Amino acid sequence: MRISLEGLRIIEAIHRRGSFAGAAQELFRVPSTITYGVQKLEQDLGLALFHRNGHRSRLTPAGEELLNEGRLILQAAADLEARLKDVSRPNAASVRIALDGVLPCGPMLELAREFYAEPQYAYADLRIAYEPIPNAWDAPVAQHADLVVGASGDGLPQDSRRRRQSIGRLDVVAVAGGRHPLAAQRGPLPHHILRTHKVALLAGSSTGRPPRTTRLAGQSCIALPDMLTLRAALAMGLAIAFVPRALVARELEAGALIEIKLEPAASRSELYLAWEDGPKGEAFEWWLARLARPALIEEWLSASERSLQVLEPRSCQNANRGRTSSVT
Repeated sequence: MRISLEGLRIIEAIHRRGSFAGAAQELFRVPSTITYGVQKLEQDLGLALFHRNGHRSRLTPAGEELLNEGRLILQAAADLEARLKDVSRPNAASVRIALDGVLPCGPMLELAREFYAEPQYAYADLRIAYEPIPNAWDAPVAQHADLVVGASGDGLPQDSRRRRQSIGRLDVVAVAGGRHPLAAQRGPLPHHILRTHKVALLAGSSTGRPPRTTRLAGQSCIALPDMLTLRAALAMGLAIAFVPRALVARELEAGALIEIKLEPAASRSELYLAWEDGPKGEAFEWWLARLARPALIEEWLSASERSLQVLEPRSCQNANRGRTSSVT
């Protein structure tokens, strides 16, 4: 090719500094090297790039076009260099995070903004998704994700390469809309009554299971794509649902949703971060350090105003098809 990156750098520096001498000073070259570089480029292209009259170096129309397009090429080359440096660190250029379906995506997006604000991660690839996997702990094992947020404590293996960190508990409550027949129920609800009513499930929740006694054999369900749709189903009286109490606190207080008392009562589920041990790079360590907090779940779900604004997982829902499980 007749155009080199060095030639483009010279043209851009001359234009910015206004003279060949100024470009030589900026690029730490002797003036004769700058002059030769321009002459060589003009000879190779068969075009005049600078007007030769006057003290200030002025670009010809061809030179202006070369400058405009050349700046894009120089920026692309700089971006590529930065990306290659990031890729050279094992697994540092990408982080894949699997999120349980009942957890809000908003806090993850806030962290993503902080993540990309740091220069060393500006070109890292980040994937946040509600993974289509039958068990959250399968994610790192099956290479679907580097880090799972919201893994259930049940059945999590303990060995030298599989790690977990408690991130809090999920207080589950059974709810119904005011138009549902169970909304008028008083006192604890026995299982044989619950069995006759449809349960709304969140398609894509891999780890948040309902209490074992609340999903009965033969009980019908409707799988819905996100919490916005689930709320609409509750309002219509279409089904009941088991959801984290913090996510429906305002609706319960306002009477838009009614809590259904259960016998036995619903229990609190402990949730974990889950990942495989071993070197994964600086970007992974950045996320692990910010998510490995004992009260993470409570922090995410306690601010009701914020939760209501960022609750729906549409912005993370790029891998949410082909799976059905419960919202708790």
